[in-house]
Amino acid sequence: MKHYRRLQRYGDPLYVKERIGQPKLKTTKLCSVEGCYKKHYAKGFCVSHYDRYRWSGTIGEAVAKERESETKKCEVEGCSINVKAKGYCQTHYDRFRQYGDPLYVIKKDKKTKPMRVCKVKGCDRKHEAKGYCLKHYERYTRHGDPLHTETKATCSIEGCSKKHEENGFCYEHFLQHK
Repeated sequence: MKHYRRLQRYGDPLYVKERIGQPKLKTTKLCSVEGCYKKHYAKGFCVSHYDRYRWSGTIGEAVAKERESETKKCEVEGCSINVKAKGYCQTHYDRFRQYGDPLYVIKKDKKTKPMRVCKVKGCDRKHEAKGYCLKHYERYTRHGDPLHTETKATCSIEGCSKKHEENGFCYEHFLQHK
């Protein structure tokens, strides 16, 4: 916002007006490492150099350490993927964690199972829950009966076959008995 105001007033977003007797505007500190122009974080360093100083005690050239996992290969015979954990690659480690054996093979049943259908007579839809298709299961959960059908209620006035709206009356008779 202040840069926008400076641009409006002076035509330059970086304009600094000379102030007599007042402190100058704060300047951003930079990292004290030669050639680094990142913002100061702590003890004269940017975040990267400060972390390096904290862990290694020096800010010199970062020596790339080769991780063990990048040089070792998976212990499983015939697998040439780099180690992830406990001497195994990601795939074999996952199998080891889940099944206790890194060579465990998930057996896929090639036989197709017959589709389960709704247990309501005459309904051949796919089974969803408790032996019913979705339609009959919803009826079962709402009304307690998978065969429940809603009846259209009509007006309680004799001779009127209109659909009831309120208190057992159609809209027309409801207005009369109001």
